[in-house]
Order: sequence, then C-alpha cells, then structure tokens
Amino acid sequence: MSNLPSADALCEAFRARMRATLSGEQLREIDKRNASPEYADGCCASHDFCDANLVMDDAGASIGIAFGEAAGCAAAETETALWIDAWNLAIERGFAQ
Repeated sequence: MSNLPSADALCEAFRARMRATLSGEQLREIDKRNASPEYADGCCASHDFCDANLVMDDAGASIGIAFGEAAGCAAAETETALWIDAWNLAIERGFAQ
C-alpha cells in the first residue's frame, strides 16, 4: 500500500469514530487518564471503555485503509507505523475535543 492517508487523517477519523462510540463523559475520562502518570508509558485509556483497536480499524477503513492486507513486511511495517503515529496524535490531541 503505497498511497496511505496521513497519520493526521487517520487520527481525525479515529477521534471521530471514538466520539461516535463513547459518551462525552467517557471521552473526558479517557483524556484525564491519558494525562496521568499511570498511562505515561504509551498505553491509552480508551481500551478501558471499548475495543479501541476495532475502532481504529474501522476508522482506517473509512478512509481507505485495509489494515492487515498489506503485501510484504515493508508494507506491514508502514501500516503499523501509521497506526501508532495516528494513535499517538489522538492521545496528544485528546478524544473529547
């Protein structure tokens, strides 16, 4: 997959899907937990409220990414890096905003 969307595009699709999946109160709690030392190691509190991996996968599909269908290790590594970059952006930007 050579023409993947940007991490920013995936991040925003993910944040939108999370807002459609969870309540504002839950999203604010995720942001609060993500800002705490307990989650400073890169974990995301979204997993405490839903299967956030499925939400990210759905977000990718909504912008044309079929995660897991990459041909070859290099393509899979590129997809994985995009997933991680987008997730980190979402944590940084917050889910409730």
